[in-house]
Amino acid sequence: MTGLRAAGLLDKTVLIVTSDHGEGLFDHDYFFHDFNLYYNTLWVPLIIKVPGAGKREIPGLVQLIDLMPTVLELAGIEPNSDAQGYSLLPLLTGKEAAGGGFTIAESAVGSSALRSEQWKLIVSPKKTELYDLKLDPGERKDLAKTGKKTAEELRAKLSEAAAAGEKDAPGEPLQAGTEFRTNMTKADEALEEAEGSEHAG
Repeated sequence: MTGLRAAGLLDKTVLIVTSDHGEGLFDHDYFFHDFNLYYNTLWVPLIIKVPGAGKREIPGLVQLIDLMPTVLELAGIEPNSDAQGYSLLPLLTGKEAAGGGFTIAESAVGSSALRSEQWKLIVSPKKTELYDLKLDPGERKDLAKTGKKTAEELRAKLSEAAAAGEKDAPGEPLQAGTEFRTNMTKADEALEEAEGSEHAG
């Protein structure tokens, strides 16, 4: 920024500060970020400075996938018709933006999640979790068994979003990614087994 300011370009430059992921840090019994889809690994900072736009905090749900169409619109470039995400430029200028009202996340081990303003659904190979984020923002009380109707509605939206994205997925998984999924699944199973032994003891 110092260089941009010195060159007289700071007020003419779009700046974006973000991160690709958070960290588990032993919340939900997991330290890293590889296959944990709880808020502490998905929630990241997003600061966008656009010339001419005033300061504002946007409370709605956005995703990192929205950055590409946002940058393209700022550059005056039309995205491809099959591009995913929604431009955030309307939000940055105080207008309503398009969007599905929910966000989607996926892990490297086959788990996926959908979040709305109130609900969070996590679907993994072994279980389904449902959290009421207004009452339980830390995602501690799983309501999947008592909130089956809500879980099924969210699962349908998640399946619809996954189907829409399949056309952009690679035809064959990368070998390194496949090995990673296998190894992390084994680690997850070992953790569950250890927790079971601890409870039994």
